[in-house]
Amino acid sequence: MYQIINMKMADESYKAMPLKSCGTTAIRYKMLFGEELLGSITSIINAAGPEGIKLILGEAQKAAALGKESIDPNEMNPETLQVVINIAGSGEMDTISKLAYVMNMAAVGEDMNTLSVEKYLDWLDQFDSMEFMTKSMEILDVYMSTRNT
Repeated sequence: MYQIINMKMADESYKAMPLKSCGTTAIRYKMLFGEELLGSITSIINAAGPEGIKLILGEAQKAAALGKESIDPNEMNPETLQVVINIAGSGEMDTISKLAYVMNMAAVGEDMNTLSVEKYLDWLDQFDSMEFMTKSMEILDVYMSTRNT
């Protein structure tokens, strides 16, 4: 699965971030971060709950329909904001950014053998701090869509 997601950067600009998920995504994730990806994703989904996932996806669709690049947390309804807080409180929030990093590096053709946690942290510094929370379901959808096929 290949998809481009517009991400808000630390300087308030937006950047198209290509993501590529394939059969080796979870393996590369574990090799780089030493963690099981599906266990972390399960924790995130459990924290959000089935209705929470629908709320976040609905917010993303609403923002897109209004021509917005990103969901503004200040404009979220209280129920959706609570879901984002629940996801953040799951202890797995960094899973989203780590997964995005692995999929972005695959999409841009980076030599996966040269990836490191330090390179991940440098890459992460370029983004707005809330962006991975507000784009969490979109990023997970890229990975999960590959698993469905």
